Amino acid sequence: MKFLTALEAAEFLKIKIDTLYSLVEKGQLPGAKVGGQWRFIDDDIVTWFKSQSGVNEEGPPLLRNGEDIPKS
Repeated sequence: MKFLTALEAAEFLKIKIDTLYSLVEKGQLPGAKVGGQWRFIDDDIVTWFKSQSGVNEEGPPLLRNGEDIPKS
């Protein structure tokens, strides 16, 4: 487990810092303010990302309706 600053979390997710703040303010991305600055836990971000992307622990990613993603 590693604590990340907002900038580090944005870089970790490969998104703009404004997008990160927007997700946090909407309550969509887990984070906490510590001393007036946002902090994130890398494991929480990975778990959140998996829940958003449809990745499951048992097998390949799933489509929103539960069907397997077709292989190209």
